[in-house]
Amino acid sequence: MRDGVGATDGVGGNGGSGATDGVAANGPVGARDGLTSGMGFEALLPGDDLDLGSGDRARVEALFRCEERIGAMIFIWSWSALADGRLFEVAPRGCALYAPPTRLPRDGVPYLGLVAQDGLLVRFEQRVRAGTWTARPVHLTLEGRRWRVSSTGTMSARRLGDAPASCWGQLGMPTPAEEPTVYFTLAAPDDPDTVGLGLWATDICLGFGRRLGQTPADAGIRVVRRDDRPPAGG
Repeated sequence: MRDGVGATDGVGGNGGSGATDGVAANGPVGARDGLTSGMGFEALLPGDDLDLGSGDRARVEALFRCEERIGAMIFIWSWSALADGRLFEVAPRGCALYAPPTRLPRDGVPYLGLVAQDGLLVRFEQRVRAGTWTARPVHLTLEGRRWRVSSTGTMSARRLGDAPASCWGQLGMPTPAEEPTVYFTLAAPDDPDTVGLGLWATDICLGFGRRLGQTPADAGIRVVRRDDRPPAGG
């Protein structure tokens, strides 16, 4: 049990928004696994650079290969933690770039408002099971902006590279009783491309960002291999 969220009301396994908003609720492993873009993302490694366009280039500090199992289906995606604290997502639902995250400590009001027994994530799960989450969306305000909870789930992650210094680093780390990491996604009611991502393993890690395109190619993002970079000063 996690802070009062038990087997009945636990956050996980219910991408209430289905294939549109769920990070992992995008399709089974295979042709739509979201990790092969034809631009090298299937072989992305820590130490490579991402060319994000308009002169924005960032070093990949750690790569997380993530999966969620729901019944007989397996959903996979990747998160790349960048050296400047941002997180780049490649998933069948599309790709997104999140700003450096905010940590919500366990003894804080925002943390409890999300994950307490009567918290917002439990409320969302109850409405998913009742089939009323669309008619009765769960809203919250974070960092001065109104958000809608769009999905929740449980996932596991395999990390390549060193653990990031930011709270993204809790991904892939052992949790009490080897519980899976809970994720949840947020959507801005007034802008479908403005999104939020929350991870709950120890503390809650929150990042906010934007969808960039259906694929990295659509967004004009490419991989610059470590071996292909010009030498310093060259």
